[in-house]
Amino acid sequence: MRSSLFLLFAGMLASSLTGQASFVVEEKLKFGPRVSRTGAMIFLKLPLEEPGQRTIDISFSTPPLNAPAPREPQEYTWRGDGIGTGDTLQATYKIIAAPKPAWTDDLLDSLRGKSIGWPALAPGEEVEPYILPPLVREDIGRTEFSTLNRADTSLADINRLIRRLDRRIVTVRDPENFDQAQPLLEDVYRRRTTATRKHLLLSLALQYIEVPHRVVAGKILSYGEVIENQIWVEVPVGGSWYRVFYGDGVDRSEWMPPETSDLFLACSYDWRDLTLEVLSAAGAPPIPSILFTSAESLLFYFWDRKNVALERGQFRRAEAMIDSLLMYTPNSVTAITEKGLILAQAGRPQDGIAYLQLGIRKAELPSEQSFALMQLARYFSLQHNGDDALQAVIRAWQIEPFDRAVLLQDPRFKWLYQQRALMNKLRAVLNMQ
Repeated sequence: MRSSLFLLFAGMLASSLTGQASFVVEEKLKFGPRVSRTGAMIFLKLPLEEPGQRTIDISFSTPPLNAPAPREPQEYTWRGDGIGTGDTLQATYKIIAAPKPAWTDDLLDSLRGKSIGWPALAPGEEVEPYILPPLVREDIGRTEFSTLNRADTSLADINRLIRRLDRRIVTVRDPENFDQAQPLLEDVYRRRTTATRKHLLLSLALQYIEVPHRVVAGKILSYGEVIENQIWVEVPVGGSWYRVFYGDGVDRSEWMPPETSDLFLACSYDWRDLTLEVLSAAGAPPIPSILFTSAESLLFYFWDRKNVALERGQFRRAEAMIDSLLMYTPNSVTAITEKGLILAQAGRPQDGIAYLQLGIRKAELPSEQSFALMQLARYFSLQHNGDDALQAVIRAWQIEPFDRAVLLQDPRFKWLYQQRALMNKLRAVLNMQ
């Protein structure tokens, strides 16, 4: 569990990446030491390179057999018996993506006046037709989908269709026991389906009434992990894509909210594709394996390692971590002022105050101004300048009240907290117990 102080910093950092998410992802595929992998193949898809989504700093524990071009599907291949020592294949990469908004009931109000339609293409741009599950109109006519009216294609109509499908057809909790060979439309008759097939059913319904959409195969970053081999549906409205996802079949209703929102990463626009697959040799049984994954916010990644470096007195490494963070958030008041504090702790107070002053100048919102002044107060506390530290805290409180616990939790306020006379003044102003 992260401290409230960390969450304060994280919130300020995240605000500097509005509209963009960034993660450090690690995936480890572990095989048993005495399991033969002769003749087996391993396939891994990374997120597509497309507007609003890019993958950088890709590394593998074993080089793949192929090197896809930047504009091609990012699929990598290995021989099962060629992954080196340790019986493990590891992939590490950073993803930077602009999340596609989810289709929600609240969406309808924000999209009032817009309609569903294919996004306009740039001059000279061509898009191949999206691959969709095959529709046989004669078969769909024998299900309750036959009641769909092809004229009902407004946002409200499609929203009702999406909710109706979710409500009337139950998602089973044990997909491994579901008959995957069962015709897809039979799921409508039996009112039972899997999480994956429910999205295909939605595609059939949208095809039936001729509504533009695509079915996406990809990965989902959720609760600090990577969920492979997922599909969802995207519908274009007013030139932008909106995501419809019925879930992956796991009940998370009693889970605590995640620190970061789920991130959906398109790896293919062919719903038949898998993002991770281990194929045994012909006639051989499936090869048992375990997948370990982690997906950490890039901001948290650098911030956590900066904190570890500071705790160990490794100021040069701490500065390198905050510089890496500034590459992604160059105008972040949080990161700029934090670099000033690191320089001050490293014995360079004059260099540090310059960054703090820059952060104060960049602060526009009251929350940013209050935060920057609290960073300045930390600086004065580190310099054993009690009067200026006191005034900075009071000014910050007057602009926007903050969680007073930061005065007790942050070690850079330790000196100030030990000054009894100054703290008595602060308690009077901040009404601290």
